[in-house]
Formats: sequence, C-alpha cells, structure tokens
Amino acid sequence: MREIYYLVKRNALFYIRDKAYIFFSILSTLIILGLMILFLGKANVDSLYEALRAYGNGSSSSEADYETARLLITLWSLAGILVVNSLTVPLSIYSSMIKDEWTGRLQAFYVSPVSRFRLSLGYILSAWLIGTIMCLLTLLLGEGYLLVTGLKALDILTLIKTAVFAALSAFTFSALGYLLALFVHTSSAWSGILTVIGTLAGFLGGIYFRPGDMPSAVRQGILCLPVIHSSALLRNVMMKDAMTQGFAGCAEGFQEIFEEQMGIRLVQGNFQIKMKEQLIIMAAYSIIAVTAACFVSRNRKPGNQ
Repeated sequence: MREIYYLVKRNALFYIRDKAYIFFSILSTLIILGLMILFLGKANVDSLYEALRAYGNGSSSSEADYETARLLITLWSLAGILVVNSLTVPLSIYSSMIKDEWTGRLQAFYVSPVSRFRLSLGYILSAWLIGTIMCLLTLLLGEGYLLVTGLKALDILTLIKTAVFAALSAFTFSALGYLLALFVHTSSAWSGILTVIGTLAGFLGGIYFRPGDMPSAVRQGILCLPVIHSSALLRNVMMKDAMTQGFAGCAEGFQEIFEEQMGIRLVQGNFQIKMKEQLIIMAAYSIIAVTAACFVSRNRKPGNQ
C-alpha cells in the first residue's frame, strides 16, 4: 500500500505544480458556466417559465414561476458542469503518464518491484483524487453563485449526496481514462483525444442541451454511455427538492415530462432506469475498466512504444 501512496502523491503533485493545468481547469469551468447560464440557460429558463404559466395551478405569481425556472435551470447547468469536470480533469491527469512513457520513466516502473496492479491503481487513484477535488471546488463555486444571485442554495444533505455522486463519477471516468491512455503514446495524440472526448461527452451526455431535443434513436443509443447516467444522477439529486416545491399543483404528468426532456429521468422503451440501476451501471463500468486496464498493463512489455 505504501507504493500506491507514493505513486498517488507523485502524480497529484505533478498536476498541482503545473499551474497551467489548474488555471485552465478553472477557466474552462467558468467559461462553460457563463455560456450555459447567459446563453443556453436563458432559452431554457424562458421555455420552462412559459410551461409553468401554462400548466401550473394558477396560484403562484409570475415572478415566483420565473424564479422557479431560473433555479431549476441553474441547478441543471451546474450538475452538467460537475459531470464535465469529473470527466475531463481525470483524463488530463494522464498526460503525466504519457510523459512518463515518453521519457522512459514508465519503463523504469515496469522493471521495478512494484506490481503492475499497484502501478495502475497509483495512476487511477491520483486522477480520481484530483478530479474529485476539482468537482468539490466547482460545487462550492456553484453554491456561491446561487447565494450571490439570490437563488435558494443547496442544503447540507444535498451537498453531501452531490459530492458522493461526483466522486463516483470521477472514479468511473478515471478508470476508463486510464484504460484508454494505455493505448496512447504521445502527448499530442492524447491532447487531441481529450478535445474530442470532451466535446462528444458534452453533447452525447445531454450536458450542453436537453436530451429531449435529440432524435429518439440517439436518445436510446446514449443510454449505454456512463456520462448520461452520471448527468442524470447528479441532476436528480440536486434538483429533486426544487422540482418538488416548484411543480406543486402543476398538471398531472408535467414533472415527468420535464424530467424526461431534461435528461433527469432516463427511459429505455417503457422501462424507467432508476437511480439504483444507474449506480450499478456506473459501478460496473468502473470494475470492468479497472480489470481490463490491469490486464493490459500486466501484458505490456517494458519499452513498448
């Protein structure tokens, strides 16, 4: 276990000491937040507000409905940003592993007494640790944004649940990212892969726009991807209380339709994929990825380029 500790510490410090990584991680979060809140979010807020006025019970005021719409779309956007960070930050950590291979350090690790399994865990856990920390910082920034803009902040229990699911998401993507990184041998190739994955995940995970706007075939196809389940888990937890209060008295079925359109409720045919199944899917991806990565790493020869 001591070997794993030192490997995690080494890889984490490699990231922390590179101020550019940290700066761009925070900057990308702020840019996405600005785009979603100021542009994409405005359209979603107006759409939800009109729906609340049309299908509400008529007892709430126009101002109250608009504040409900603002709160729900803001939470929806913040959950999406958490998913982006839980994916992109761990993958960026593996740039150090690519550099280790390029400089020959990885080959030195392979011929050292440290087992391939522990070496794999060292990289995966360091990526998970930094990814989780960045998600927690993002969550705190989001909580501050809610307070500054006068919206209802998340309670302690919801914050804890959100942090746990964000950590689970970060571990799943850390394991999958390590498996992918084993097949990449240059920094330029890895940078290109990160750009493609980050872009595709944002769209296929229903993070940048509503999954309900996707074609039916695409909606059913993305259910095999862990990113859509991560999005649904976080949005369900973060928006649950706000939806319960904001949709009280609305027409029957209104909340269910909203949840399906926004990717909070995932449906495969006539079967609703509940939170328990989503957690199992995320855990299964993690276990399969770690197992496969350890197998690939164990059969990798020193000096493999």
